[in-house]
Amino acid sequence: MAFVEILGLDIEARCAVGPDSGRDFIASENVRFGGKYRWLVSCKHRGSGTIGSSDDEAKDHRLREFQCNGFMFIYNRPLTSGLLQSFERVQANTGAGLKVFTDREIESTLVGSPDFYLLIRQYFPKSWERLAPALQSNDCDCGHTAGSIYLIPFTDPRTRQVEHQLCCDYCGSHTTEAMRRENVHY
Repeated sequence: MAFVEILGLDIEARCAVGPDSGRDFIASENVRFGGKYRWLVSCKHRGSGTIGSSDDEAKDHRLREFQCNGFMFIYNRPLTSGLLQSFERVQANTGAGLKVFTDREIESTLVGSPDFYLLIRQYFPKSWERLAPALQSNDCDCGHTAGSIYLIPFTDPRTRQVEHQLCCDYCGSHTTEAMRRENVHY
């Protein structure tokens, strides 16, 4: 849910314990002219292999049951071509929206925007340690090393890649103010 919220969607119905009738949660996003588009979200987590037709499915009656406009599937593993084709058939028959996030799309999204770095730090601490080795340092580039050391992820406006700036309490506010003035996303 945190991933979907950072993408900019609102969570309208949260996860619960027990049978979910094909609904892990419902997310919505604003559309033009003041409407909302509601996504029926299904998530699967597997230790290995792929996600296939025996693991999940898109059933058009569930869209009506939960008053949703489209399906969103979030998986930590790749999906089989059979499962993807079944999603596309339902989409073609109903006109429902379809978004699929597998491990590759999730990873690319997480590391591709500084908005997700707190999420990486919270839920993927081993990945965070590999991503942010500079956090192991107690020295700031400014030479003052006042207080805590921070790693500020930002999107380089020239390359559109996520870069990192190491700061301490002394230079951190100056760095973020300069980024704000230059409209750098951090």
